[in-house]
Amino acid sequence: MRYFQGDEESMIQNEQIHLLKNYQIPTTAGTLKEKYPVLYPSEYSDSETAEKYIEIILQGFDKWNSGISDYITWVDTGYTADAKSYSLKGIERTMDEYKTEMNTLQHKKK
Repeated sequence: MRYFQGDEESMIQNEQIHLLKNYQIPTTAGTLKEKYPVLYPSEYSDSETAEKYIEIILQGFDKWNSGISDYITWVDTGYTADAKSYSLKGIERTMDEYKTEMNTLQHKKK
């Protein structure tokens, strides 16, 4: 990235990368919004529909961070088995194929 940035931009980017690399997800028992704060909300974030979407996304983050088995169980609450998912490498898969792939990747990590 150095070729497209000046020193100031590079410094700002490095500071942000450092913050992200060292971020620790809070282990508090607070609300999901406290645990995963929305730092840059859109102008539509105050609508009732937006609140529902935000809650679903935050639940997904929480389940993902709890482990793949929790996440896959959570996925079943919102998607049918034949739902399409653009997962790894941009390949369209059914939800069942996606879950199988995620389980396979999780077991490879161990």
